[in-house]
Amino acid sequence: MSMRQNILDAAVQISAEKGVLGLTVERVIRQVGISKGAFFHHFRSKEEMTGAMLESIAEAVEREVEARVPAMGSFAAAHVAVTFETIDRSRALMASMIAAVAIDPNLAEIVGRRVDAWTQRMIDEGMPPVRARQLRLALDGTLLSLALGTNPFTRETVATLRSDVERFLQPTEEEQLAELFRYALEAVEA
Repeated sequence: MSMRQNILDAAVQISAEKGVLGLTVERVIRQVGISKGAFFHHFRSKEEMTGAMLESIAEAVEREVEARVPAMGSFAAAHVAVTFETIDRSRALMASMIAAVAIDPNLAEIVGRRVDAWTQRMIDEGMPPVRARQLRLALDGTLLSLALGTNPFTRETVATLRSDVERFLQPTEEEQLAELFRYALEAVEA
């Protein structure tokens, strides 16, 4: 593993334990066991490291989702599964990420680009755009609620919420009828 990745891993761990306000260059270099010079060789500032940390977290989520796509059948289904199966380990990190984005609007762009790409992937796989955005917002709302602690996340409530969110993965009755109509029209024209 590269020194840059060691620094990012330490930043993730510190953010999860102490929040983004507790994430300092000094804590990172102490945890990794490097000098300030070594840190600044890889990152110009704490802000640059925090942006790279958010990218690293998003890439890890994507790898986990992509590994599940073959078994789950779609990016959307895999993303829902990963979101709900990692809730227990996500709370502190999500709170830290929300705080980081609130403090630095440039970080919001990093997260926004990634979320937009994930939503576009669902659309590219055939999910209607409105439903893809609704699913994305349902997942975002779940994670925000988790991070803020506004709802009790018991195993039962997580299972119920997951079941509700998974409904976005199924075509609506109107979409099913439209698909049948397209097939019927193609059959008549053939």
